This record gives sequence, C-alpha cells and structure tokens, in this order.
Amino acid sequence: MSHLLREEVALRNPSTIDVATYLRTRGWERLEHPSRDVSYWRRVVGTQRHEVLLPHHHEWSDHLDLLTALVDTLA
Repeated sequence: MSHLLREEVALRNPSTIDVATYLRTRGWERLEHPSRDVSYWRRVVGTQRHEVLLPHHHEWSDHLDLLTALVDTLA
C-alpha cells in the first residue's frame, strides 16, 4: 500500500455511505459479518474473488488503513 494512496484517501475522506453505494453499484455483494462496526463486501470476477472490509467509524485508529486497503483492492 503506497504512502501516496494513503494521503489521497485521507484528503478525500469518503463517507461510509458513498463507499457502500460505489461498491453496490459496481457489482459488489454485501455479506454477513458478526460486527456492526464494519461491512464485508465481495466481488467475483471470473476465477478471482476480491473481498474488502468497509469500516463504519472514522474515529478508529486504523480507519484510514482499512479504507486505504479497500481503495487499493479496487484499483
């Protein structure tokens, strides 16, 4: 995960709703997850399966890391 990508995600600071809408409209499927603090998403393309966690709380210390990992998976 690049430092530049992390800075870009921090600068844009997308909302949970915006990211969830983006995922849903791009064919990602929301799956069950035991925590209400994150949502778990999956997309299968051919033989490749991609999975991401979308954190729901901006105040978490690792929120930016989780969101950057999500964006990195989408890229």
